[in-house]
Amino acid sequence: MFEPIAKIVRHSIKMYLDGYGTRAIALNLAEYLKTADESVKKRYKKGVDPRTIRRWLANPALIGHWKSKEGLIENCFKPLIGFSDWMKIQNELQKRTESKVSSGVITHY
Repeated sequence: MFEPIAKIVRHSIKMYLDGYGTRAIALNLAEYLKTADESVKKRYKKGVDPRTIRRWLANPALIGHWKSKEGLIENCFKPLIGFSDWMKIQNELQKRTESKVSSGVITHY
């Protein structure tokens, strides 16, 4: 992964593991991007959408795996985070998804 982007993804992961939501992370990244590498500023000139952050967090590429049409290919490249952090993120994503309002029905208080 291109190191300036990896730095942003690592920053997002840290914030998420510290309890921040994807919207708060996106707002924080807007400030963070002001001092980023020019190529990163150009790529994210409109900011980073919270859905993009969620996709980053759910992507097995964080632990070096590639998800293809044929399935998961393990250990394709250097992991950005360890497996234990990956599992914490996946558990937290699941927990937060289950606690959201779905179809007008509150599933968790």
